Amino acid sequence: MVSAAKSVRRHHQSCGLLSISSQKANAMNHRKVRELDRPRFYRVGEAAAMLNLSPMTLYRAIQAGEFPAIRVRSRIIVPARAIDDIEQTAVTSNSVVDTANFATTTPPASPQAGPRDRQM
Repeated sequence: MVSAAKSVRRHHQSCGLLSISSQKANAMNHRKVRELDRPRFYRVGEAAAMLNLSPMTLYRAIQAGEFPAIRVRSRIIVPARAIDDIEQTAVTSNSVVDTANFATTTPPASPQAGPRDRQM
């Protein structure tokens, strides 16, 4: 059984009488759902396809430190946010963006000697 409040809300939605703040809240919730559905990381092949590049070209750019990526052992992944930031900068600056400006190379952390690694 549908409550009276839900029935009134449905009627207001169908007639376009829903308040602006309610419409904004609904749009924000929809946007959040889309962001949650989207992956946070892409495989190099996926990112290359999005950028209309060959995967090898993107691998070379990553290897040269010209494109942001994350390496976990032998696996390389591209953060979705990096692609979004590059795109946003290109659109807002209305110019060509050099991806090397988004790739910061930091040396890997030196491994900490654990209890097993200490010599006795």
